[in-house]
Amino acid sequence: MQYSIVTILAAAASVASAQSSSATPIGAVVPVGSNCTPGGTMCALGSSCYAVNSMLQPVCGNFQASCTSDQQCAFNTCNGGFCNGMKSSSASPSASQTPIGAVVPVGSNCTPGGTMCALGASCYAVNSMQQPVCGNFQASCTSDQQCAFNACNGGFCNGALKSSSAPTTPTPTPTSSSSSASMTPIGAVVPIGDACTPGGTMCALGASCYAVNSMQQPRCGNFQASCTSDQQCAYNACNGGFCNGALKSSSAGGAVPYPTGSSSMKPTATATGTGSGSASKTTSPVQFTGAAAIATMVPEVMALALGVAAWAL
Repeated sequence: MQYSIVTILAAAASVASAQSSSATPIGAVVPVGSNCTPGGTMCALGSSCYAVNSMLQPVCGNFQASCTSDQQCAFNTCNGGFCNGMKSSSASPSASQTPIGAVVPVGSNCTPGGTMCALGASCYAVNSMQQPVCGNFQASCTSDQQCAFNACNGGFCNGALKSSSAPTTPTPTPTSSSSSASMTPIGAVVPIGDACTPGGTMCALGASCYAVNSMQQPRCGNFQASCTSDQQCAYNACNGGFCNGALKSSSAGGAVPYPTGSSSMKPTATATGTGSGSASKTTSPVQFTGAAAIATMVPEVMALALGVAAWAL
């Protein structure tokens, strides 16, 4: 009897244990986009725990992780069995967008070999004197979304950004067709047209920090600075790789033509009788005949004076 009771209790305990273990079908998993440990707790949705190299933190569904569906990728779409495809969207993500997981947003300061950049962007600086930035100028890229200040051109972030309208600028030029001198892109950069230091903080939009001679203050996109687009020039248009072209304007400035003085301004005494209403400019001035008229009027005046005198007497 005691044996049967013990057997029943053991069977009930095993059933309760089985029911409790099956009550949570998901189990202990790491969400897609979160940090993980290869060989440790499994990733959700069957995604892979992966890092591009041993210096980076492995993440579930990381860039270049193996996959079978887009749901297994944190920052990309599943392309050919790997998380490296570009996500389709009606609007491009902003440079400050923070994807899921421990990543540095595109355009923010970063540390090479540290926390990975969002969207698979590269942490890069042109030289050791500058602060590395995710998707910086000249950083390696595979799409425009991985570049903070430029478009992806030939595998590097150095292409000119496309825009439907040119930004306005309060520059000293008489037109407003050049790019904004006060525009400050995301990240540690010097705006176009502002004073800069060669080898210091980089200029916005990939512009060059330049001065014509050592006596002048270097400025981003200065006159004669090297360029690849008009947006990199503060006061001129990009002409043959240098900021020395004339700015284009939609209007001629509304200048009033200056009078040349070639038209005749002589007054006329007669008008044509054709009904056209135009004054004749070919008639000669009327000759003055006042002396002859006065000479013929003297006898008449004298006779009138004598008549008045006789009537008075």
